[in-house]
Amino acid sequence: MRGRALGLALLLAALAGRPAGAAAPLTELLTDLPLTPALRAELVRRCGQDHLCAGRLLVARAPRRFRLEPAPPYDTDRIRWVVHQPSLVRRQELGDGRVLVALRRFGRTLWRELAAADLAGRRVVLDLRGHAGGDLRRALRLVARLIGPAQARVVIQQSDGQVIRLAADHPAPIPRFQVEAVLVDGATASSAEVVAALLVRAGAHLCGAPSRGKDWIEAVYPLAQGWRLRVVTGWLRLPPGEAVAPLKPKVDATACLPLTARRSPA
Repeated sequence: MRGRALGLALLLAALAGRPAGAAAPLTELLTDLPLTPALRAELVRRCGQDHLCAGRLLVARAPRRFRLEPAPPYDTDRIRWVVHQPSLVRRQELGDGRVLVALRRFGRTLWRELAAADLAGRRVVLDLRGHAGGDLRRALRLVARLIGPAQARVVIQQSDGQVIRLAADHPAPIPRFQVEAVLVDGATASSAEVVAALLVRAGAHLCGAPSRGKDWIEAVYPLAQGWRLRVVTGWLRLPPGEAVAPLKPKVDATACLPLTARRSPA
């Protein structure tokens, strides 16, 4: 299946008249970017077809919205195998009737891993330290199962002023458990911050250190000269418009855990 997808990408690129992974002409790229007509015209006037010039000007104009970074080389000669990494990386009985569950991603096997963790009816400390985020819809399904579909909602405020409301399409197919506390740290970001914020809003205790504060959504555009441009296209908010992050716990992780479990997971 992956080989077919790669072949299709190469075919489409050939039909488009440029190699796979290559950037579009600057005028075409600027049409796709959320820019005003006046700014597009200025970039073309000052940069011609120089992608990197346009990217640098955008970053200089709005560094919080645009970010340049080196693009990894497009490699069609190597077969990429899908490597599975578990979402649930630690389960520990805390000795006080609670169980600690550490999640590091919202992966495709998350439901199976949680179902196998024997959590039905348990009091859980959900450890999201080091969780950089991931599939937002899967995160909302988890919240819908834990505290109800009515609470599993977020708002995306787009840079063009439009508002998108997202809700869980259905609760996660897992046994229900009670989250009493959520642990976060400086590496907790994005959809993991959304899950923590929604659970805390529903009554869970928040412990640990301030989270990263990544509450924006990005689109990535390939540029010429081995670079790509990251563009902030929207911001995550809790209904009706409350900021998601950064989360600022009032107590550190030790207040949520007994002495035997006060280490951060690897």
